[in-house]
Amino acid sequence: MSKAAIIGIVVLLLVVIGVVMYFTMMGGDDEKKTGPTGPTGPSTPPAPTDPCAGLTDDSLASSVSVECLRKILTDEGCTDQGTIWPADDYNGWWRQSPRGTTTVYCDNQGTPCGAGNYATVKSDIHAWATMTDDIHVAGCGRAT
Repeated sequence: MSKAAIIGIVVLLLVVIGVVMYFTMMGGDDEKKTGPTGPTGPSTPPAPTDPCAGLTDDSLASSVSVECLRKILTDEGCTDQGTIWPADDYNGWWRQSPRGTTTVYCDNQGTPCGAGNYATVKSDIHAWATMTDDIHVAGCGRAT
């Protein structure tokens, strides 16, 4: 074998070895890699979403979800033991907007009534949470 042939084979081997090393280090081995791509260990659960997110004081009361009402009540210190805690199908005064954002107080005439807007909902729940008479304390589910 000639000296040129031996040099050609050595060069070819060096090129092949270089290509293999490149693809090995760069991950170009065409295998599907599975598993975590970041640090491993216990993952942090996602933060709970705010059921009141996106509401403004002028939002219609009818757009306030039961979950949002429960969050406001809880944030104000009320519990699910209170007489005013809304059931899953609650569609009462806090969720009514019979005249848009205008608050309409109920009467004994059967007039459609409702909080009208999110600001009134928050204000009324705050009143339930802070008034100290027996009806409001029981409504909020606070201990007497």
